[in-house]
Amino acid sequence: MSSKYTYQDLEADYINNRLEAWITSNSLLNISQHEQNFSKRYVFNQLISFLNTKSNTICAICGLRRTGKSVLMRQAIYELIKSGVEPSRIAYITFGKNTEYTDTDLISKIRTLSNQVDYFFIDEMSYVKFDVENNSLNLLSDEFAVQGKKIVITGTFSYILRLLSNDVLFDRMDKIDTTYFSFKEAHEVLGVTIEDFIVYGGIIAPNERLIPEEYMKSAITSNIINSLIRSEKIYEIGCLNKDIDDVIEDERRLKLKLGILIRRVMDNYMKFLIYAKILNANYKFSDVGNLADLIRQRSQRDSQLELVIKIDKKKYNRIIENYTGSINTQDISKKCFDQLLSLFKQIGIIEDLFLQHSYESCFITPYLRYGLCEEICHQIDRDIQKETNGLYSANLALDNLRGSILECVIYLDLKHSNKYNFDKYRNNETGYEVDLLITTEEGIHLYEIKYSEFDLIEHTRNIVNNDFILELEHIYSKKVTSYNIIYRGITLTKEVNPEEVFQILVDSSIRENAKEKWIRLRDRAKQFSWSTIQINYINAAEFLCMI
Repeated sequence: MSSKYTYQDLEADYINNRLEAWITSNSLLNISQHEQNFSKRYVFNQLISFLNTKSNTICAICGLRRTGKSVLMRQAIYELIKSGVEPSRIAYITFGKNTEYTDTDLISKIRTLSNQVDYFFIDEMSYVKFDVENNSLNLLSDEFAVQGKKIVITGTFSYILRLLSNDVLFDRMDKIDTTYFSFKEAHEVLGVTIEDFIVYGGIIAPNERLIPEEYMKSAITSNIINSLIRSEKIYEIGCLNKDIDDVIEDERRLKLKLGILIRRVMDNYMKFLIYAKILNANYKFSDVGNLADLIRQRSQRDSQLELVIKIDKKKYNRIIENYTGSINTQDISKKCFDQLLSLFKQIGIIEDLFLQHSYESCFITPYLRYGLCEEICHQIDRDIQKETNGLYSANLALDNLRGSILECVIYLDLKHSNKYNFDKYRNNETGYEVDLLITTEEGIHLYEIKYSEFDLIEHTRNIVNNDFILELEHIYSKKVTSYNIIYRGITLTKEVNPEEVFQILVDSSIRENAKEKWIRLRDRAKQFSWSTIQINYINAAEFLCMI
């Protein structure tokens, strides 16, 4: 999570002066046929629909790196040829970062080809030299699309395509976004397991291990830098940050300063996730900062009483700060922080979830969240093992993180399906909570979300608590109709007795206050004869594939 960048890290090296060649005719088969070895993303049908429908718009495939934009485009080319379109009526070009093409070069070349070509596919459009506010790209729709030409563009710098849509082409650009894809899609298209998706989710080819820092730099930092510098929005950032404003006319220094600022904001955002602290109370993650609590809980379970007493939470925070830095040292104004955070949301790496009348922030790409936290755990592991006499490692945080990411994957897939009325609920006074509830006309369906492979009876402690159930039914004005555990084991059904659940918790508790809580609930279950409940244990992958 270092912020050490040189100018060379942030600026493309333009050394190649030639203009790339357009590919047309039968040679298109060579570049498109290979892509048929890959399954098609769900948005493929959306692209084919655009190509087969008369309109005066162009199509932009937006998305972060490694989300399948170029493959999608070439699969569409092959589909057109297979459906009977003559290859000579299709033209394709892919730009490199060293291109000398300008927007006027592009328009001139399309104009030259337009007598013979009906379909234009422009890959890596964002490398073409143009200013967002002053360019000829509106002619893609105003001159060519109105003639019936079909134009599809993609770009590594996805934010610049979004700016083109918002500031230049308005309603003349159809957008297909590849950044988000559900677990169901990843499983069906890529053959990904839920375990792999939690670690590598959000990128194509998950078995090809990327370095999170490099992906952060190419997919986010360079994306935003190159887009902002080519738009008036750079002045909005300059107004909020003096370092940027001072160098706004010097592109070399501007790229360097802007790159460092973007990374500092991401570092701060990650620290807020790590420590579960932020200026406002919206972000509730704690990916690494809860290590002391996790080790205390694990040591209690392992009956290492001496270790429990020795744990100093402040010391654990200092160990993390030695690597990540103090959360109070970065001098970034709240307005500037929020402005850049909004850019992260626009390019699709984070998304807000509205739950229980507030919202939490989720990484759209679990890979990025997991990868950055994994780097932290690797750095601090030696100190953590030293503090615990070699009994525990920082990987406990990663074990816990997998469960947190599984929750976010489920929430995001439910949200994007747009079919469910769902929420999570916590009573801050009693500590009773349920990870997920889905309300239907029939009633409330309760779900606990566990990363475990085992159908442990202890996992039901909240959803068999009759006092809590009555509270939920009062708040949501519906009856609870099903009780469920989402986990990684096989799908099955169990009859569970609440009194037995709380007795198990009494027997396994070491802390007196926890034991007293479970004794109280056990006695209430016995006194009021709480009924046996049918619990559905549902495999997480199966649940997500049903959404």
